[in-house]
Amino acid sequence: MPTPFDDFSEKAGQLYMDLPAQVLQNRQLLRDIMIKHGFIQYNPEWWHYNFKGWENFELMDVSFDEFY
Repeated sequence: MPTPFDDFSEKAGQLYMDLPAQVLQNRQLLRDIMIKHGFIQYNPEWWHYNFKGWENFELMDVSFDEFY
């Protein structure tokens, strides 16, 4: 991928193109899969997507302990 997770340099942007071909292909693969399944990309961060219609779901305030 273009950068480590939570990198906020220009390289993290969805539109940054000065990258090796394999990196661009990986980023495109992630983008295609996420969009296919109802997510919207956040352009400044290659790893950041939001689910379409997320605001229509109730927020669940659940602690991690409740999952075990």
